[in-house]
Amino acid sequence: LQSFQMNMSQDRVLNLLKGSSIYQNMYVGIREMIQNAVDASLLEMWKNIIHNEYTNYELTKDTVLNLYGKDIKPWQINKDIYSKFTIIVELICDKDQQKLELVVKDKGIAIDSKDVAYIANLGSSKEKNPRVLEIMKTMPNWLTPAGFFGIGLQSVFQLTDKIEFYSRRKNLSEKLIVMHSYNSNKGNIEVREVPQDPS
Repeated sequence: LQSFQMNMSQDRVLNLLKGSSIYQNMYVGIREMIQNAVDASLLEMWKNIIHNEYTNYELTKDTVLNLYGKDIKPWQINKDIYSKFTIIVELICDKDQQKLELVVKDKGIAIDSKDVAYIANLGSSKEKNPRVLEIMKTMPNWLTPAGFFGIGLQSVFQLTDKIEFYSRRKNLSEKLIVMHSYNSNKGNIEVREVPQDPS
């Protein structure tokens, strides 16, 4: 089990939120969760492209960076590649406990323990994370993520005191990341490995 705690510069948070409507609607957190799934998917798709995982679509790192560079257009990426990154949103209702559970599933870039340290430093998760920056530096502007686990994630805590992420990177064990609101548990973030199913 690894444990982190969310921290923030109050000045930075106020500057980020100034003039923003991020907290004016308590349900904006739903949009933020879906946007994070979109951003994670964009990063994973581009990472796969520049790591030559789509050669069967005649899309290689050399083709993209040498021929197109940042001028590659959306239609120059095969639609079958886009279809690999479908995002699923489910709303599960437990009538007995009168609870709703929102589940957002994506096949995007996974979160690892190092990423959690950047998430805990609110407002800087994308700007300082070297793994994300390495992928983004060759991305065309139209593909660049909007937020990727930035301050907007805090808006989810208007709806719940706890957010759970199940995340798995290729060739690594699955992780459960639990983020608690600052009000309920001082902003603690726990990271633990999910035991593998022996069957």
